[in-house]
Amino acid sequence: MRAAAARCTGIRAAHPHNAAAVRRRWRRMRYHTHTDGPTHRPVDVERTVIAAHGRDRHEAGHVALNDVRATTAVGSPAIDPALRRPASRDHAVTVPAGSAELTGRLAVPVAARGVVLLTGDRDWQDSAAALHRAGLGTLTLSLWQAGRPAERRNVFDVVMLARRLGAACDWLRERTGLPVGCAADGTSAAAALEAAAEHDTLRAVVSVSGRPGLARPSALARVSVPVLLVIGDLDQPLLSRNRLAADWLRCPHRVVEIPGVADPVSSDAALHHVLWLTTDWFTDHVAGRA
Repeated sequence: MRAAAARCTGIRAAHPHNAAAVRRRWRRMRYHTHTDGPTHRPVDVERTVIAAHGRDRHEAGHVALNDVRATTAVGSPAIDPALRRPASRDHAVTVPAGSAELTGRLAVPVAARGVVLLTGDRDWQDSAAALHRAGLGTLTLSLWQAGRPAERRNVFDVVMLARRLGAACDWLRERTGLPVGCAADGTSAAAALEAAAEHDTLRAVVSVSGRPGLARPSALARVSVPVLLVIGDLDQPLLSRNRLAADWLRCPHRVVEIPGVADPVSSDAALHHVLWLTTDWFTDHVAGRA
């Protein structure tokens, strides 16, 4: 019996889904040419394998220039326990942005090493919780003034939204004294990139189902901070627009395509991986690894 158990243990240890193979990464460089944008740029290419639970123990994806498939495994790598800190209770704030007054909620964990502005139409509650666990503060903010329905008519006024977002980032930097990143969706993602081109306050930008193509090409070309674009592969029109926008970026950037979904946060598995990607991006580029 003991010998049989030992043989079974050996088989499990040799299985490719062993915990020792939870995560493997390798990188190489490629060049991409597009007739409408900058040409022959080196771009980071990454392949990631992440373990999952259940019958399908893992599924592999790859991250490549403008053609990226990220793994939607149920079990993404856990946040480093050393980075887990209790979050302070969030509280309502009013942020001056030119003639506008924007409302939001600010939460900064003890000993936070950075803070992320979360803006757009989606619910950022899960993202905020993940960022807090990683030792990052958050400001969840609407770029439209509360109680003024007519404001929504300006949803495509990216330049105006960028001015407000840039003012909010400056306010956040002054209020907390911490480096600032921004995560956004929809037209707010285009505003974040426009703001990144004009303000040196922003350290990194993440777009989740965003519309970066609404930003001016001249602004995209001036962005110097790292940019992460996350899109579901079933939304082909939006995916194509994100790829075209990425062609204008000259900064370090990744376009991550989540397979099998139109909205990257429409399933628990996809949401889990998006949270991991976002937290990892801001930990690297806003807080800096400890």
